[in-house]
Amino acid sequence: MRRSHRVGRLDDAVRNNAHWCDIVCRAHGLTPVFSDHAWASAHRTPELYPDAVTLRPGVSAHTLVDLIDTETPGGSIKDSFCDLELHHTGFSILLEAQWIVREPAAGPLAEPGDVRWVRVRDAASFMSWEAAWVASGGRPDVLVAALWKDPAVAVLAALIGENVVGGVVATTTGTTVGLSNFFSRSDDAGVWLSCVAALSVRVPGAAIVGYESGEALERACRSGFSPLGPLRVWIAVPVEGATRDP
Repeated sequence: MRRSHRVGRLDDAVRNNAHWCDIVCRAHGLTPVFSDHAWASAHRTPELYPDAVTLRPGVSAHTLVDLIDTETPGGSIKDSFCDLELHHTGFSILLEAQWIVREPAAGPLAEPGDVRWVRVRDAASFMSWEAAWVASGGRPDVLVAALWKDPAVAVLAALIGENVVGGVVATTTGTTVGLSNFFSRSDDAGVWLSCVAALSVRVPGAAIVGYESGEALERACRSGFSPLGPLRVWIAVPVEGATRDP
């Protein structure tokens, strides 16, 4: 992948992810703000979601921290280009991962015959999807029913028969589709492959982006994804003796 193209795809992945974070936060009544250097919420975001996402390299750590709520425990920052030093601002590294992309030129995959992917289009179906996501490690009341109605969002359920065995959220920005919140209640590799296969057929001209780490990153690369660059998520270190307000 040429460097200029890789940089462009990295920017696509970062902004797509920030857009998804924005959609989730607005579904909870928050009003985050995009600037030329970051997306940020001045109020604590839902669990699992960052309070800020850098949109370009070289953002000032202090400028970024000033954009978010540092008084309420649990604040986090997605360091999209892995170039922040936040230890001195009271944060520590929560996780490290790689942005990834699957180019349209990678072509479609054959969908495994036993897994059927359908789009969630009503509240009852979303409740079943959300229950399966929570049972697989998600958090209750984080992904709310309003999300399936957003035109940029496709909540997809993997079915074997009528049973939800997996799911993912696909967020479209331009010609980029971002994958997030993937889960599987059976064979991770098989459901993941069927997910990528389903999207490669349904959005043949789109680049599929996201981020993964460890075995999940290896699995993604085996299904046609390429690494774009590292990212970190920083989380505020609790102050000794501090307590959360009820």
